[in-house]
Amino acid sequence: MQLVYGQQNGAFNLNDPEKISYLNPKNYVISAVDVTGTQFLDKNVLITISKLSVGQYLEVPSEATAKVVKDMMAQGLFDDVELWAEKIEGENIFLTIRVVERPRLTRIDINGLSKSQTEEVRKRLNSNTGKIVNENLMNTTRATIQRFLKEKLFISRNYTKNS
Repeated sequence: MQLVYGQQNGAFNLNDPEKISYLNPKNYVISAVDVTGTQFLDKNVLITISKLSVGQYLEVPSEATAKVVKDMMAQGLFDDVELWAEKIEGENIFLTIRVVERPRLTRIDINGLSKSQTEEVRKRLNSNTGKIVNENLMNTTRATIQRFLKEKLFISRNYTKNS
């Protein structure tokens, strides 16, 4: 087990019990906060959400380090979040929040409809492009397509009344 004291240059996960000692937490001054792994989200906004700021004291390990990960995951934007110490110099700690963003909807392939019907469905779903793919988006997209198909089925039926 690696103790979190002194100077360390190898990066390690602050919530990994194999790398840090929960028996001897230590206070550090945050010297830098960075975010890696983001493609669509603004790093500064994510740092604000983390509530970490340069000059702030942070006990490592602590509930505060676990809360950073928990609060970031609660946003619903990520598949994974980890808080890493990139290096420790004396009482200074350099942090990186490593994130894996959830996938975003970039396109929808539709088979079995005419070109005009496909375009109409795409128009209805256009507002979903760029949104994070989650169960709600999948259900909404499915419902929109099913509603379109029901409308077209209803419109194309010919009704005759026999007297």
